[in-house]
Amino acid sequence: MALVADKKGLVLARIPGTSVPLAHTIFGASAFILAFIIGCYGHYYKIVKNGVAGYPDEWFPSVSATTGDWYPERNICQIFIALTSGPRLVLCFLWYLLTVRNVPADGSKGFAKFLLTNDIIRTVACGGWVYITSSDDHDIHDIAMIIYLLCTIPHVVGTIKTAPQNPKAQQYRKLFAYTFFGALIPMVHFFIQHNVHRIPGAYTYYAFFEWSLIISDLAFDAVCLIDYETFEFRVVDIGMKGKRDGNSSALNDLKTYGGSEKGVGAAIGGIKPFEVISFAADIYLGFIFWSMLTSLPLMIWYFPLWHMGISGYEAFLFCNVTAGLLGLNFLRRGIERFKGFVHLLSLVGVLSYKIADPAHRLMAVAAGVSLSLLTWGATFFGQRHQNGRAERGVLTLALGLILHNVVKQAWWANNPIWPIMNENTGGQNMIGLVLGVLAAVQVMLRKEPGSDEPQTIESHKKGESWLLAAIGGGGYLFCLHSMFTDSTTISRWSLGGYPNTGPQPVPGGLMVIAAMAMGLTLSSKRRWVTSLIWWTVGAAGLAVLHFNEGDVGFAGGIVFT
Repeated sequence: MALVADKKGLVLARIPGTSVPLAHTIFGASAFILAFIIGCYGHYYKIVKNGVAGYPDEWFPSVSATTGDWYPERNICQIFIALTSGPRLVLCFLWYLLTVRNVPADGSKGFAKFLLTNDIIRTVACGGWVYITSSDDHDIHDIAMIIYLLCTIPHVVGTIKTAPQNPKAQQYRKLFAYTFFGALIPMVHFFIQHNVHRIPGAYTYYAFFEWSLIISDLAFDAVCLIDYETFEFRVVDIGMKGKRDGNSSALNDLKTYGGSEKGVGAAIGGIKPFEVISFAADIYLGFIFWSMLTSLPLMIWYFPLWHMGISGYEAFLFCNVTAGLLGLNFLRRGIERFKGFVHLLSLVGVLSYKIADPAHRLMAVAAGVSLSLLTWGATFFGQRHQNGRAERGVLTLALGLILHNVVKQAWWANNPIWPIMNENTGGQNMIGLVLGVLAAVQVMLRKEPGSDEPQTIESHKKGESWLLAAIGGGGYLFCLHSMFTDSTTISRWSLGGYPNTGPQPVPGGLMVIAAMAMGLTLSSKRRWVTSLIWWTVGAAGLAVLHFNEGDVGFAGGIVFT
């Protein structure tokens, strides 16, 4: 980020106002999602049990039992709630500023101050029922919860009344407000059924409505993403007041620190360190994508072997077409906007190696593959009119595929983060998971180019066909998946049977990886790779691979690669 000067000093950093509600939503949602996942995995039968009944009468945990009764889910939730508190308080103060901005000079700011005070009390009350659990002191926990719910009424009503007249934002707010207050009546009903009439199973239904309050609450505050689009935080060094570029060596030093073209970045061709980190994060997420995509059929294959027949789990193969859900505009836009968070959720496929039950492990892998496909699909759709961003996205995914093949070569044809691997078989699942979390967090924190970026690809050309594009893109993905997710596939296809006289996986696989890298490098020569001659050469190489055996067939496969 190049540093700039203004009349008040040197601007060291600019942070978009939307980062506050974004951080609030991510940390808040992570607190409850992680607690729920860890709780169900580690203490499922304990957290669904209550003073009236246990499993199977009660089969869904309440918020209080999930976040307050057991280690480590209780502590994970408390850590993320602590991280949420900072953005929460800033969110409240920004809303106060947004409210008083529209108050006339001679008008009263009393309601805005009341709303700010109410929201601060509400934030503290949230800490009360999170950090003082029902196991610690049931009465204090309930009192804090009641205060929180009572403060929610003026918070919701006041926010809707003082919000800028944005029809879209107001529509979302009213929807989530109706959902929140509408859930209170059935929630109280089932609580009475549980606590007074002591009916087994009632607490499970109560828990559903309790969780819906959390979702509606977070979603209501997330709407601030729309209202804060015009806000920006600036860190200004007022000691540099009045100084301009080139007028001060100190200013030049600061610009070098910030990553201007005069700094260290120029020595490596103008590439800034943050851009290198972003590029590496995208490549690693591409590696995660190919790792999970190839692990799904691997897991499905296990079940016919185990059951000695059709098991029904083969249906999870349809996860490969979940990207079709991106036809829903609201889903596609939401994933594109929060793609870092969805990347983080998709890592459940990597974490699945911890699940002992094979069926549950397969379900986790399927969920990870689906989320990853949706994220990459939404990303490419959002970049379809920005030539540079689209090319960068394809490049990182292709480099992730090459990295996937290189890693498999190093691990004897196994991927160390596949769910079938573990510490005893040479797996590096935990390292892969940690790197994936860091890459996803980096995507969350980076500032993506906005919609104001000029379109470099003309849209709605005459004769466009989404069907032809879908067939071509799907065929290309199928080709990559079936032919190039394992560097030994080409060499194995060229075998003619016993004795094995064809190319071996080593060094044949290394030659395939080198050909993939060369092809990716040459892809920048657009006039070449989009010509009919290039296509003809590739098709001829595939024909040679198909109709010939041994080294000749392998050579055709290399040309095709």
